[in-house]
Amino acid sequence: MADSKLFQDYQRAFAAATGLVPELRNPDLSRLEDGSADRVNPACARLGLGGGACAVCRFFDQELASAAQRLPKTRECPAGLCETVVPVRNGNRVIALLQIGQVRSRATTRDDVERVMQLTCRSTDEISAERVQEALCQVRYVSAALYASYVQLLEIFSRQLAEWFAQHAPTERPREPLAILRAREWIETHYHEPICLADMAEVTQMSSWHFCRSFHFSTGTPFRAFLARTRVTHAMRLLADPQNAIGEVALAVGFRSISQFNRTFRQLKGQSAGAFRPASTRLRRDTARKAVIDAQFALRASA
Repeated sequence: MADSKLFQDYQRAFAAATGLVPELRNPDLSRLEDGSADRVNPACARLGLGGGACAVCRFFDQELASAAQRLPKTRECPAGLCETVVPVRNGNRVIALLQIGQVRSRATTRDDVERVMQLTCRSTDEISAERVQEALCQVRYVSAALYASYVQLLEIFSRQLAEWFAQHAPTERPREPLAILRAREWIETHYHEPICLADMAEVTQMSSWHFCRSFHFSTGTPFRAFLARTRVTHAMRLLADPQNAIGEVALAVGFRSISQFNRTFRQLKGQSAGAFRPASTRLRRDTARKAVIDAQFALRASA
């Protein structure tokens, strides 16, 4: 479903309208422990806390996904950031998980700052409480009412995805070879690092030629294209935050140069990374301005 035009069009439109990039995740909880290791919230990225999530973040991700197996769930992570998971169901079976989040729905507290410092095991010599608080405060604030409307949009879209799955999913799907499954999970964890065919051959215990052929046959996507798409997907999430420079985002997700990143982004998303960010930022600003105007009118009416 992640490769479908329906999902990619919705992902692009949702990101432009809200500044949040919805992710489509595998519902198999046994695969989330490694698969979520690449998830880095914007505050952690700004603080330079590395390319992988801490064990606490992975545990939170797994708990949230588990709670959402029946109904949409919204929870607050240890850093005080909101995340939501919406199940996509085919009958009684959960076939995918839609996820958004990593936004603030309240003011950052001293407890949030202390938890981040404890969880990342950073001493006061390495990173100051003021720097942590500044990074957390720079994460975009979304009111509870507005965030609830975002979640409702995801719930509506989850039903569209379920209908698409019912129409397009083959009745008998071949089981993905364990080596290819291991390769996909490894790419999701190490996408921000330099990756070559020799690495994948070592991970899968195949020759480079055999791996390329098997990966393309099993996933329907060439290895290089799959890697590029994975990197661009994570780049979109970082680009939605105006504090992250395009060049820094390109390097953070594994591209060797800004020109390579811009060329790949345009090929996959139909627009440049520079065009994607202004549209997203402008819509968020207009939404915030409208909320202020509505509040002013409400105050006048009640006076």
